[in-house]
Amino acid sequence: MEFSIISWNARGLGKMEKHRGVRDLVIRQKPKILLLQETKLPDFGPSLLRRLGCYGRFEYINSPSIGSAGGLISFWDPSYVNIYDSLVHQRFIVLFGKICGLETSFGFINIYGPSVEAEKGDFFSELLNIILSYQVVWCLGGDFNMYCSGNEKLGARPNISSMELFRSFINNAHVCDLPLNGGLFTWSNNREEPSFARLDRFLVEPNFLSIFQGLVQSLLSKGLSDHNAILLKNQSYNWGARPFKLFNYLMEEHGFEEVVLNSLSKAKVTNGRIGILGLLKNCKAGIKAWSSANQFGKASACAEIESKISSLEGAVQLGPAGSNAGKELVALRKELWMQSRREERIWLQNSRLKWFAEGDKNTRFFHLVASNRRRSNSIHSLLIDGNLVSEPKRIKDHIFSHFEAAYNAKNTLEIDKIELDFKKISEAQKDILEKNFSEEEVWVAISSFDNSSAPGPDGFNTGFFKKYWAVLKVDLMKFFLISTKADHGRRE
Repeated sequence: MEFSIISWNARGLGKMEKHRGVRDLVIRQKPKILLLQETKLPDFGPSLLRRLGCYGRFEYINSPSIGSAGGLISFWDPSYVNIYDSLVHQRFIVLFGKICGLETSFGFINIYGPSVEAEKGDFFSELLNIILSYQVVWCLGGDFNMYCSGNEKLGARPNISSMELFRSFINNAHVCDLPLNGGLFTWSNNREEPSFARLDRFLVEPNFLSIFQGLVQSLLSKGLSDHNAILLKNQSYNWGARPFKLFNYLMEEHGFEEVVLNSLSKAKVTNGRIGILGLLKNCKAGIKAWSSANQFGKASACAEIESKISSLEGAVQLGPAGSNAGKELVALRKELWMQSRREERIWLQNSRLKWFAEGDKNTRFFHLVASNRRRSNSIHSLLIDGNLVSEPKRIKDHIFSHFEAAYNAKNTLEIDKIELDFKKISEAQKDILEKNFSEEEVWVAISSFDNSSAPGPDGFNTGFFKKYWAVLKVDLMKFFLISTKADHGRRE
């Protein structure tokens, strides 16, 4: 779903050059919400809104500056988000609204944090109290005038107490600090001996990441302010079909074993010489078709079951709903528990946390870890021949070409004659090195892996190979025992 929000500390909007900077930002990026800090203006009029490129396009709420200090303004596109309430503070503006097409209530906070150390504790206490008092999905953005770690400050000694205070707020508010694409710092002092810091950022709740799964935070080019604007945008590039991944919960579902055994049997009947890779390919196709038909792993499954329960309970409360209504409610609640457990196990496996046992009830935490991991591992753009490229096809082609060249290079050293006395291994040692793998050795290796570990790119984890070892071991051993020629990792 489309979403974009920009935050920028403009360091004053009293000059025409700054007006042009905001207007260009709006025209180029087309944000749905725009958060400006340090406006240094007590009020806004229609003429200024026209110069900013916001008149008739956005609605807004202003927190006036005190003299020439501070000042915030929050703009929003009314055709995209319906703002039904707001809170205005000297250091933040809170917007409560619903995005068109979604039932979820959101809270958007425009923040200009204090630079005076003594004021930071009270500021965060007040902000945290608001966040914990409203049941909405939060998105916070602005100039916090603080950084989270020493890596976010360059050129001067970091403020340890301020960092600890900021990290404590992030933890207590249960919000996520997203990676910043395009740079490390958002502010500089513009002096001969420069200092840099990451003072500006967006913080969002895990539920926000669930709704906007392609969310990316990017650093925009610096203009006349000493702060960069930052863009938070939901990007939905088409990277092609998602690769197959076997989740452990599927192996416990009724019908899974039948699908696996039938797929293997049919593959062998069709092609008597089929190897383990072909068997797994056929098995993968069978599992995907079966899982899709049964709607396993469907993101909205829990919500759909909850809706059915609510509708049926409402019908029962209004009058007789038939003799089977009670049984149907019991069955639906049982299915809801099963689906919730499936969802929890999916997120646990995606998070790759080894120190949680299955059954630990912490789906929200698993989701947060998995989302951050996926976001950190994502490639949103790549520098190719000096140009920043974001088109998926060009990125994929470049990466493929790079590794194809790297793994197929034949760098050999030709020596006509060499007369060096190397130490040699014995015949017995040679026999040990060249000895074929035994079935026991292969089984011990497989058994040593965690069930969720996937040793290769085919998506099958070692839990699958453990479960179907008796069925697959003959074909697996053929893979190890058949004499093959290898050339730089490729089997012929």
